[in-house]
Amino acid sequence: MTKYNAQFKFEVIQFHLNTSYSLTKTSQHFQIPVSIIRDWLAKYTHSGALALQNQSAWKQYTADEKFHIIKPILSGKMSARQAALSANLSSHSMVVNWLKRFKEQGITGLESKPKGRKAMKTLIKPKKMKAPQTELEKLQAENYRLKLENIYLKKLAELEQKEKKRKSSMS
Repeated sequence: MTKYNAQFKFEVIQFHLNTSYSLTKTSQHFQIPVSIIRDWLAKYTHSGALALQNQSAWKQYTADEKFHIIKPILSGKMSARQAALSANLSSHSMVVNWLKRFKEQGITGLESKPKGRKAMKTLIKPKKMKAPQTELEKLQAENYRLKLENIYLKKLAELEQKEKKRKSSMS
C-alpha cells in the first residue's frame, strides 16, 4: 500500500501552485520531504493529474524497453529524471540502475534476472540409473554406489568424533 493517495498528492500540488508558498514552506506545511513534492510537481507538470495515480502493479520491462528509455540519456538529450518522467516510471533510480548496468555489461545487463533464491547444490548430483547393460556400466554403477557409501561413512565418522569430543569436554 502506498503512503500517499492520488487525491492527497493533487491537493499538495494545488496548494503549492495556488499559494505563494515555496517548496520548502509547502513541505513544512504538509510535513513531507521537499524531494517528494518536487517529484510530484514534475510528474504533474509533465503529464497532468493522471501521473499522480499510484501504479497498482509492478511492470516487468524487457531489455529493449529499458534500452529505449535510457537511449536519450546516452545521447545527452535527457537526464535520468526526465527519462523516468517520459516513461511514467515511479522513480528515476530505476533508470539510473539500468544505465549503470548498460555501461558495465551492455545490452545483456538490461535483461531481467530470475527472482528468488537459487537452488542448493548437492555434493554429488544423483544420477538416474537405468539397469546396467554392459560390464563397464555395471562397474561404473558399483563405483558410483561405493563413492556415495564412502561419503556417508566419512560423514558418520566425523559426527561420531564430534560427539566424543563434546562428551569428553563436558566431563
